[in-house]
Amino acid sequence: MTPTSAPLATWISQEGSRPSSFLPAPPRAKSAFTVAAAPASSDRLIRDEDLAPPKPIKIVPVLVHVEQDAGRIQIHCHPPMVTLTPGAAVEWDFRYFGGVDVLVDHVVVEIGKPSPFGKAHYKSTKPGSARPHRQLSDLVSAKSLGTTVAYTIHAVNAYKTELAVAKGTMEVTD
Repeated sequence: MTPTSAPLATWISQEGSRPSSFLPAPPRAKSAFTVAAAPASSDRLIRDEDLAPPKPIKIVPVLVHVEQDAGRIQIHCHPPMVTLTPGAAVEWDFRYFGGVDVLVDHVVVEIGKPSPFGKAHYKSTKPGSARPHRQLSDLVSAKSLGTTVAYTIHAVNAYKTELAVAKGTMEVTD
């Protein structure tokens, strides 16, 4: 042992190369105390919007009856005129009567231009065992304020043949 070197066990020789069977030990895992911790909660910036409860979305229901009577298929919208506000959504509630769910494959809602929503077409497939079923629209945009838009609901079979049509209107007010 020399004054400039670290203490060394006397039985470990430092001369020569190591044998080929020598495998160095894997690096040790870092201690949990040496790894940087997440900032404390007082270090985080909190906006007032983060603490405010989420603004509820107003959903306007439209009941859509798809029914079969005397061999004819009919669609009825209740109410036929819907008043919406920006940020609201429409929920079409489809109900099938008289065994029409066997014939109707899907229902398509087409919204006239300019559409107050992000999309102009909404397709709702046959519900199977989940009857009644619903289709939710996108939120009404603020730029469509003051417009009145007509929409059409089509009942379509598996061969893409239109079976019935219903018309309704939407008015976007403040």
